[in-house]
Amino acid sequence: MRDALALVREHAERVDALTEQNAALHEKLEQFSGQVGFLQAQVQERDATIKLLQAPPDEPAPRRRWWSFRGRIWRWGR
Repeated sequence: MRDALALVREHAERVDALTEQNAALHEKLEQFSGQVGFLQAQVQERDATIKLLQAPPDEPAPRRRWWSFRGRIWRWGR
């Protein structure tokens, strides 16, 4: 009976230690999550700044309408 009681106490102590360790790890996780969020916001801000500082993309050459070619072909065929 004493062995069973000692075993229960030992397991209770282990459960308490693991519960404390879990709480400490959870607190660290919350701190790291906050730091990651802060760093993500900085990266997004810098990406936006870089995008504003980039040169605008080159615009493609304007396309000719099909009817402008038709007039040339019609005159060429005469």
